[in-house]
Amino acid sequence: MSTSKELMIGMKSVCDAFDINKDQFYMFLSLGMPMRKISGRWYGHKENISDFFKRVTVGPPIEASSDRIRDIMEGDSDC
Repeated sequence: MSTSKELMIGMKSVCDAFDINKDQFYMFLSLGMPMRKISGRWYGHKENISDFFKRVTVGPPIEASSDRIRDIMEGDSDC
């Protein structure tokens, strides 16, 4: 088991791995994507993020709060 392949560091690594853009990254954060910002960088575990997408992509449509997305983006120096 290779830790480097499972640990996602930075918004770009997550966007590249899951084929999403920056706006979608923040939208999914607002919906609870399991990422943590530590010392200005985003960190997450690939399996946890994949599990999140498995959960969030079933069931009725979900509306992301534009206010919540904006709050996350405004507090992020990676933008």
